[in-house]
Amino acid sequence: MDIEYNDITTILEEFDDVGKVMFGSTVYGGNPYDILWRFTFDTYFGNVDQIQINASFVGGYNPTATTSTIVDGHTIINPLNRGMLQTVHDKPQVTVTINDIPSRCTGDCSYEWLPSSTPAVTNVTRTSVSPNTTIDITGAGFSPLSENNNVTIGGVACVVTMANDSLIICDVSEVPSGEYSVTVEVNGKGHCKI
Repeated sequence: MDIEYNDITTILEEFDDVGKVMFGSTVYGGNPYDILWRFTFDTYFGNVDQIQINASFVGGYNPTATTSTIVDGHTIINPLNRGMLQTVHDKPQVTVTINDIPSRCTGDCSYEWLPSSTPAVTNVTRTSVSPNTTIDITGAGFSPLSENNNVTIGGVACVVTMANDSLIICDVSEVPSGEYSVTVEVNGKGHCKI
């Protein structure tokens, strides 16, 4: 055989839609004429059409020439920015991350913030000190089910003992004196802080 891989590389690069061709490796089969060349097409990104070969003008004893794809072309973007997963909408969309990896939402992912659906804290009062400190939290949008209201004071859990739409009473222990933020999270509605 009187053609080498660099001859094929030169011929392929003459075509406008091929671009830069990089030679990968040579694998020899059972005889010196059974040769497999691997090329990488490096200019056009994505999964492009497989190259075709016409061996009808190749001379010799039953010559064959075939092409096959070892790896489909692709583009790697790392890290993937959250903005690349966003689409244009009239309403704000939910951004989802799982283990710090941006994910995409399927279907209708719009949401609308309504003050009437969001819990709000207007006042926090300490009502007793012994044996636990009892705290009264007034506001709006709380759940009447105590277990649906999660309260923390400076990161320490305050156990909810009573709740309605506008009042939460909780007990907290082992909080040193000082000024702390109070966070109320209502299941299904979100959280607020004062």
